[in-house]
Amino acid sequence: MAPSTLYRNSIVTDQNKLLTTGYGIDLNKDGYNYKSNLQYGHVIPTSDSNALATVNNGVNWLYKQSNYQVYLGSATSLYDQSNMFATCSAQPTDHGDSGGPIFYQKNNGDYILIGDTSWGLTISNGYNGYWSYNFCINHQGENKEGTKLSVFTDLSYKSTNYQLLEKYLTQINEDRT
Repeated sequence: MAPSTLYRNSIVTDQNKLLTTGYGIDLNKDGYNYKSNLQYGHVIPTSDSNALATVNNGVNWLYKQSNYQVYLGSATSLYDQSNMFATCSAQPTDHGDSGGPIFYQKNNGDYILIGDTSWGLTISNGYNGYWSYNFCINHQGENKEGTKLSVFTDLSYKSTNYQLLEKYLTQINEDRT
């Protein structure tokens, strides 16, 4: 199994669940009823190869659901292994969670920010509804029904994104003075 960015950079060293938060909704349970209080969920990272396979399967499924009218792109154009990581969980991020944080709990109990929610395999069907791909290939290589893929921007301290963010924030602070 090809490891994800988090494992390659030794940010996450085990299959402990990650903590994600947001105000999004579970479209399977809630419809379009948004939450007024912060939600949280525990998710488990999967490998890049499993994420790519899930994205490929999901994109093909969503394309068929839309009667071949919505082209989403290829798995490799959507999932950038060098700047993203993915999780599979029955408690995923969902519609409205984009931009929300994801944390890893270190051995000492402290949580560190390692990324933010980017996207998943849910699209509007154009009729006040949605299609959501509810299969995900987990870290053990099992294609589990009732789980969803969540994709995150890698903001761990060894990532390229972190370095760019640090550069931009430094520039913003210098411009303000």
